[in-house]
Amino acid sequence: MQALAILVARNVRHRRGQALAMLLLAAVAAVPLNLGIIMATGYPRLIEDSLTSVNASDFMALVPDDDAAGRFVEQLRADSDITELEADTVLAGPVDTTFGGERASVLALVFDSDARPRLDGWHTISQTSDPLDHPILAPAIYGAGGGYSLGQQIDFSSPAGDLSFQVQGFAELPTMGVPNMGAVGFGVPGEQFDDLLREPGPLSTMLLVKARTIDSGDATQVLADNLAEYNNAHPGATVTPAWDVSRDLLAEGVLLGANIFAAALVAFAVIIVVVALVVIRFLTVNAIDGELRQLGVLRATGFTTGQVITTLVATSAASAAAGSVVGVGLSYAVLPTLADSLSDQTGLLWQPGFSVVGFLATVVLLTGAVLVMSAVAALRVRRMGTLTALRGGEVARGSGHHPLPLAITPGPLNWLLGAKQALVRLPQTLLVGATMLVVTAMSVIAVSLSVNILGDPAAFTRMMVGDMPDAQVVTPDAEAADRVRDEAAALPGVEQAFMSELTGLSVNNINTSVYVADDFGRLRYDATYEGRMPSRDDEVVLGSVLADQLGVSTGDEVALTVSEHTATYLVTGETSSGRGMGRSLDLTVDAMRRLDPGYQADTVSLQVSDPAQIPDLLDRLSAASPDDVVSTENVVTSLSTQLSGYQSMIAAMSVIILAFMGVVVVLVVALVVSTLIVHCRRRYGTLKALGFTSADLAAQTAMTQLPAVLIGSLLGGAAGMALQNPVMIALLSGLGIKKAGFWLPWTYPLGLAVVVTVLAALVCWLDSLSLRRISAYALVTE
Repeated sequence: MQALAILVARNVRHRRGQALAMLLLAAVAAVPLNLGIIMATGYPRLIEDSLTSVNASDFMALVPDDDAAGRFVEQLRADSDITELEADTVLAGPVDTTFGGERASVLALVFDSDARPRLDGWHTISQTSDPLDHPILAPAIYGAGGGYSLGQQIDFSSPAGDLSFQVQGFAELPTMGVPNMGAVGFGVPGEQFDDLLREPGPLSTMLLVKARTIDSGDATQVLADNLAEYNNAHPGATVTPAWDVSRDLLAEGVLLGANIFAAALVAFAVIIVVVALVVIRFLTVNAIDGELRQLGVLRATGFTTGQVITTLVATSAASAAAGSVVGVGLSYAVLPTLADSLSDQTGLLWQPGFSVVGFLATVVLLTGAVLVMSAVAALRVRRMGTLTALRGGEVARGSGHHPLPLAITPGPLNWLLGAKQALVRLPQTLLVGATMLVVTAMSVIAVSLSVNILGDPAAFTRMMVGDMPDAQVVTPDAEAADRVRDEAAALPGVEQAFMSELTGLSVNNINTSVYVADDFGRLRYDATYEGRMPSRDDEVVLGSVLADQLGVSTGDEVALTVSEHTATYLVTGETSSGRGMGRSLDLTVDAMRRLDPGYQADTVSLQVSDPAQIPDLLDRLSAASPDDVVSTENVVTSLSTQLSGYQSMIAAMSVIILAFMGVVVVLVVALVVSTLIVHCRRRYGTLKALGFTSADLAAQTAMTQLPAVLIGSLLGGAAGMALQNPVMIALLSGLGIKKAGFWLPWTYPLGLAVVVTVLAALVCWLDSLSLRRISAYALVTE
């Protein structure tokens, strides 16, 4: 064992450059792999711990505070499936507020911060001791991603009036602190809360009903069954929640960003690992070829073939293990940035510590993969006799075929000698080309993500949620909606005004995002990836995830149930949309009335020529028809606020990919060129003796690699262009995304190919500098 350890140490000293490069490759792969594992295992635990710490309910429902709601709460108390129930008086309503520098519409839910509830509490994470006239406790996301600070004024505005507060503190509200889950909670001290109850301004007094059920997975159905039972028994005094959410749906929505990030990082790490394994196989084979005589001596002096292979494999494994440890350490320098990105999306502060699971999984997986690949490559020693090894692997052979004969092949001599060497070492050349193909393809995809998501937010929004209107006006009834629609259509800047509404329903016991429109032909973007949008009262379009859950596809009939009403529809298409995380439903107003006979279209949707005019247009409508306008929403800014977290996440991911791809290019080219120089030192010595200069040898070395680099990077650019949409769909498939209209000008992949080639040329030149320090005599005789 001691002898083997000495031999392993000797191999590392003899090939320090290769061992260092292998260590760095393993480190590059370990960074995203460890980050992905931490996010996939640690963040779900954070969500569950956060929900448990505030005693999160299994479902919440916001209902009007009236006699009907009181009777409904009593019915819930009598339900044997409900183990704990709480109904709190709150103030709620749709308001416009500033978030991230933009006006955004939110359903504000204001509660008494002095009255600590049993269910769905909160944790104050910062607060000011300065006295404030109108203090308010804001969700942590308003500080992390919204741009607010302690003491800063926050305004609520709507057609019904305005309210102003000063931020007294920030709190983690796991169940009411995420804008894209529908409602955002704010806390006001008891005395000020009582004042608001007397003069609520744009808000309405409502009941927030919260319940724990025997099985949290049945919470949505328990709420739906109780609503159906109560409304059927009281047709003249029904209860309709303004907002509801289940614990499972909340956790799923909050985890979505982390899951996307984790999947992308792990996939990225796998690609780097594959490249590293191919390079390690190449290095192991070259190490065997370069030291055959030494290996023959070992076998002749009594070492078994297994022991010889062990010395080779252990050298690679030691470098991989060390690199994995280094990579795990480096990943913790990147982790805070990723944690902040997730906090910007959820408002939950995440300060991940050292992950033993991530460390062990990363080191074991990478080291194990390297062990297997090195062992497979080293098996060629078993097939070689001791005498052959002592002779340096030389066997009788003919002159063979010499590619590119100099006598008949035109071209500069240095170029031809370099090209000949590339063809002689074809496996090495293919390795370089394949690596450049993968690296450039990944880089093109990363650039495409940034260009399309950050450069065209509107296109990203359409991909994520389909064609949503630019603004919406909620009216008290259908007659008022007709009047507002006609008034809006006459305003300059309004391209179209029509009836449409986005609501949430329990359809076949599944929480579903339902989009109802009087005419889908008015939409500017077709979100279907197969089939067409509905046009009749017996047609429906399903989100991809909902279609899978219901077991139907385009052309099938499906029976849909909402409360006690069931209707059969023809599925005319399936949409690619993140609404409801793929659990979405699109149908016409008449089709909706088959599920809800009392449904009335009371929401007017606007499409405008210039989004900057939306605030002014909404103000004009509110002023012209104050009795017909209940609330307004700037949908453009609302969606921008909800999706901004995903945009920052993908932008950070793109930067990480580009940086690591550059490192891979440098390491692979440096490894291959240094190996080439080591194996061809006698050849270079002969060429120097014949009159070739060090510059000539550097040019030949570059020409051995650069054609493969250029061709590989060009092919990689084409592959990246072809894969940009499939990769995006794979990343967001959990959201129900099935199509992505990403597009990238060809100047980007061509530019990346040039950058990769120039970078490789620079590495070749730097590696070739070692030839200047050695004489021709030394090169021939060493």
